[in-house]
Amino acid sequence: MQSINSKHIKSQSFTSSYNLNYANTKHNFNISILPKSIIISKFKNILFSLLICFFIVCMIAKPKLCIGSVYSGLCIWAKCVLPSLLPFMFFTKVLTNLNFINKITNNFYKINHVLFKAPKISSYIFLMSVISGYPVGAKLISEYYKMGLLTTNQANKLCTFCSTSGPLFIIGSVGTAMFLDASLGYIMFFCHVLASILNGIVFRNVYTKNKGKNNNTKANQEKNLKKITKNNEKILENTPKNQNLLANSMKDSILSVLLVGGWIAIAFLIIDVCNNLNLLYPVNRLLQLLGLNFETSQALSSGILEVSKGCLMLSNLNISKTLLGVVASFVVGFGGLCVFLQGASFLKEAKVNLKFYFLTKITHGLIASGLTLIICIVFKI
Repeated sequence: MQSINSKHIKSQSFTSSYNLNYANTKHNFNISILPKSIIISKFKNILFSLLICFFIVCMIAKPKLCIGSVYSGLCIWAKCVLPSLLPFMFFTKVLTNLNFINKITNNFYKINHVLFKAPKISSYIFLMSVISGYPVGAKLISEYYKMGLLTTNQANKLCTFCSTSGPLFIIGSVGTAMFLDASLGYIMFFCHVLASILNGIVFRNVYTKNKGKNNNTKANQEKNLKKITKNNEKILENTPKNQNLLANSMKDSILSVLLVGGWIAIAFLIIDVCNNLNLLYPVNRLLQLLGLNFETSQALSSGILEVSKGCLMLSNLNISKTLLGVVASFVVGFGGLCVFLQGASFLKEAKVNLKFYFLTKITHGLIASGLTLIICIVFKI
């Protein structure tokens, strides 16, 4: 009996020790996961901080270069971006509150649904994005998501065809002012818009299902649209409120345009520092292996960072009109990392997948570039 009890006690002690070790192992395993995520987050913060410190040191070491870069960026923003972007951002904001949404969306809903499998409001966002340019499309997507007119999946889908540059930038700033060729600007704009439509068709079967707690049903979206329409009608009945509407629209537009100007100025500084220190050499070398000369590859790599800077550098090159249009179409279609960050700052509020958004910008640029090449070959430009 004693031997049985002793065995039982040993068995119990072994079992308890095993459970204790297992519990400790499990406990340690759970603890070990959390520090890893914290370490990764801290590492990213340290890396980003070091990058910022690097550019601060560059500003101190080469103040003339950096100040000149920021000044050039602000000049391009003031001459080419501000005159076209500010009035259009203001008008689109006012139109949002004038019940113009209902009229546009009702007329184009069926075509929009067949092409893109997109919601009713997307036709208005697409139209305003094409007219106004970056980053109006992303801003409207974010606004209508917060109003309850879009789901997260629908916001992702709209990024495929509602993130475009505007006619005044492509035709006016790039074609006429930089390239001194308005006809090339018209070709680029036509290819840019057509590429956005084709891009939306390519991704039409992506993000078609409504999943997640934050997504609204179609019925709820219709109710929200009717509520917004009624609220806007009440606002328009009253003159002082209407004046407040205009003032708020102007305030919102100015803040958005200043945000764009800040991004452009910082992007110009980063590009000039990278070019001065030859930090973009790997990218330039890769582009040279694809058949581009050094100057064109440098302009393209700069355009990948910031569209205005890239187009400005392309305008100073002695290359054929076809190559100029093809490279510029990719740069404008992609928009550069500067435009991507501008859009991302708005789209984060709609919980958009930024990796997917980045992919759609690349495909948009490639399609626009291919279309420009086809038109230049067919019409022997």
